[in-house]
Order: sequence, then C-alpha cells, then structure tokens
Amino acid sequence: MSMPRTAIPGILALLVILLCCPGGPARAQNLLTNPDFDGPGGLDSWGVQTGSMVLGADSGSCATSGAIDATSGLSGGGDQGFWITSLQCIVVDPVTTPVMQLAGMYKTTDSVYNRIYLQLFSDTSCSTPTGYSSFVFGGPAAAWNRIAGAVAIDSPTTSVRVFVETFLQTSGGPAFTVQWDRFYFGVVPEIFLDDFEFESASSCHWSNVVGGI
Repeated sequence: MSMPRTAIPGILALLVILLCCPGGPARAQNLLTNPDFDGPGGLDSWGVQTGSMVLGADSGSCATSGAIDATSGLSGGGDQGFWITSLQCIVVDPVTTPVMQLAGMYKTTDSVYNRIYLQLFSDTSCSTPTGYSSFVFGGPAAAWNRIAGAVAIDSPTTSVRVFVETFLQTSGGPAFTVQWDRFYFGVVPEIFLDDFEFESASSCHWSNVVGGI
C-alpha cells in the first residue's frame, strides 16, 4: 500500500526538525543543592538567619523526603520573621543567561508575606555583594502553594545565593509558623508543578498537571 501524497510533506518537515534539533527543548535543571530536603541530612545546605527550623513532613507525602517546619523569631527591625539562605554559592553568567527562574512551595495560615529572591555578587565566590534581585512573591496559603517567576541577572553579577523570607503583613504582630519545600533555581522554568522524588527506586510522586510560567 502506497503512502498518501499528503502525508509526505508532514513527514519530511518532522525529519528536518529532528535532524536540526536532536536534543529538543531545554529541560529544567535545578542548580540548587538539596532543594527538596531529602535524606538524613534533610536541612543541609541551608542556614537560618532569623527564626528556627526543623525537618518536617514532605509537601508531597514522600517518605524519603522532608520539608522545613519553621517558627519565626525577632528580626533586626524588631518584628517577627523567618529568613533562611542557601549556603551554596552559584556561579552565573548574565551574558548567556540574563534571566533565570526561581520557585518554591510554602504553607501557612498566618497573616504573612512570603518571598524568594537572590543576593547578587560581583565575584565568583559570593564574597563581594552588590545588591538583590527582584522577588518571587506570595501571600498566606492554608494548603501548599507554589510560587514561581523570572528574575533578571544583570552585569556585573557573576554569582548568587538564594534567599527565602516570611514576614508579617502588619508590624508588631505575633510569632508565626510556616512550612517551605521544593525550591528551584535554574535557567528554564520547571515543566511540572512538582519534581521527581524516589523511594525504593520507584517514583514517590509525579505531578500530572503541567505548569508553565
């Protein structure tokens, strides 16, 4: 049986695409170390600046992973806050990647704001700070809520650290609790709302909802 003539142009176009672009679209790659709080060293690579944190239950109920269970503390301004930083210094290139992606998940019922951002450095060892990036921002959420967005990487930035903050909507408010999980920092947005985590060599969970930015 001969192939219909109308199918030939479409097949030829597909072959051209496959030959020219064998790798397909770029896949999300998380540049952060321990963004999901996995394993026995679940809180490794993250340091507390304000407040306190312990390892709590994973946002996706994965038995081999965890999340941050945090309690606020008094900030330098005298208000309750929770503030952590990644201990990892990540080298970036504002010429090849002038825009990068930040994301995270949190849960809290208190009247707070939540944000993720970058501290910017002009050297490759995070020793010479030059300022901060724009924020990826969110308000209270009784259920796990994902926030994600793009941040500009301007010259002369050559390295960054990820900062995470939760702070009161109204000054003078009481102490609060918040949970954080699944941080992401990379060149392209994540394709799925949650990533792969493994338990006994099988996938713990895999989101079936595609979420772009």
